[in-house]
Amino acid sequence: MMTAREHFIWARERALEYVGLGDGPRAIASLTSDLGKHEGTRDMLANLHAVAAGEVALAGSEGARRFIEGLPAPAEEKEATP
Repeated sequence: MMTAREHFIWARERALEYVGLGDGPRAIASLTSDLGKHEGTRDMLANLHAVAAGEVALAGSEGARRFIEGLPAPAEEKEATP
């Protein structure tokens, strides 16, 4: 199973593929959907949907790129010590 950080990076890269196609709304939808599939990233966008929508509305796919690239990745998980 991927760590939250690995899952975030995968989801971000997938969303940026849609940005590359000029489809900002689908990039945000993809990111939202993918982050919701992992317990460690599920709540990352809880209060940021309006910000993401605003970025896309004002600047299209470049706004989506700014939003996606500006999200901080989850911290590395430390291995448990006995």
